[in-house]
Amino acid sequence: MSRPNELQPDLFLHLLAISGEYPKHNLSAIMPSESYSAKVIAKLTKEGMIRRIYQNKMRAYRLTQAGKQYLLGNNPIRYEGILTGRAETNHPPSDPLRRRRLWQISETLVLMYNAGIDVFQDIKPDVFGWNNEDVPHPLADESGLSMQSGNLGDIPAASQGHSNNPAGKQSSLFISRPSFYTSREYKRGGGEMGVVVERIGTRDSKHLVRAMTEKPDVVRGSQGIGVLLTPTKVINVYNTSDALINWSPGVERKWQYEMQNTICRRLLSDQYRKAETESLLIGHSMCVLGQYLSEMTNQGRMGKFLTATCDPLYYITNDIKGIAQLRLLCDDHHMERINRMLAKGLQPKTIHYPMAHDALTDDRRPVIFLHLPNIPRLIRFKSGLEQYNKKGVVYGFDFHQEVLGGYLGESVEYKGLKFDKVIDWLLGPQG
Repeated sequence: MSRPNELQPDLFLHLLAISGEYPKHNLSAIMPSESYSAKVIAKLTKEGMIRRIYQNKMRAYRLTQAGKQYLLGNNPIRYEGILTGRAETNHPPSDPLRRRRLWQISETLVLMYNAGIDVFQDIKPDVFGWNNEDVPHPLADESGLSMQSGNLGDIPAASQGHSNNPAGKQSSLFISRPSFYTSREYKRGGGEMGVVVERIGTRDSKHLVRAMTEKPDVVRGSQGIGVLLTPTKVINVYNTSDALINWSPGVERKWQYEMQNTICRRLLSDQYRKAETESLLIGHSMCVLGQYLSEMTNQGRMGKFLTATCDPLYYITNDIKGIAQLRLLCDDHHMERINRMLAKGLQPKTIHYPMAHDALTDDRRPVIFLHLPNIPRLIRFKSGLEQYNKKGVVYGFDFHQEVLGGYLGESVEYKGLKFDKVIDWLLGPQG
């Protein structure tokens, strides 16, 4: 489902350029039908803009040199950094694991775009400074700020006493609408930059020094695809596709910390000073979430890692339902509105209750709202029911019921929300 004012052939080329390679199975995400996508692919292939690639049973598309020149000629600001030089998008890899990651980036970009999130470099704020030399580079801050979840109304105004850069100049950057940045954009822009002073000699009894901008070692090996920034949230994004991620707990903890330290404490500290990083996991289907929950039940180690490192960790599917949930995640107003609707007729939550909950039934059963499935919260809720020998109630979308209800078992009453009604509300003309 693409935006109506975009031509699919050009949109396909734009997204292909950012990701480096586009998987054939995901064409339906930007083309209205299989027959139409076949015509578009045939047209672009005949014009020499793209080429098909089939290796290791992986069918995909890549830009040709003519396609790169076409895009660079039409929008050099958008593409010079990714279609020239040694950029990975300019020289896509051939091994299956790295190609699979390119596919995950492609799927994520399209899902973000279809949800109305800015993905193109020239129309979103240049947070990481890959184009703008005037973007202030952050100073080291070891004070350890207290982080709490914030709402839009909690975002503080710029403080005269807080500086993001050596000149004491306030950053003019502000995320006014949801924007997605791939991990490559973060690393290419430099992330946390520092100035290193090197002594190179003496002249007339004076020390000669050379100031150099140094890019420190960013976290390598993380499964993170990128970061989604909304006016109130910083969300690390993962794409598990159709299989479980082979998590490296130490690496992911470092990645989570680096994102929070770089974005919340340094580059955009005025906006995200009170924000804690959240996480989003994208999968091909609810069956993949079922695999995660089954693995956690059998071993427990993955559950402990995710609960400790990625909390909250929301799960959405890579389809029209995921688009609706992604828009819900990015919209605090809609999130509060649906929570208020669900809370009607229920007793308010209380700090004196022994386990996490969003509300209570009249007979004191705990209730949680899972229209956006939060894996760590789901784990804690089930654990709490078992520990305190209680029955519970869960509100979630109807298409979640088979997986979530099956995981929680007979101790939970599942109340399914009609997804069609919610999607009309979110994606309709007045949504």
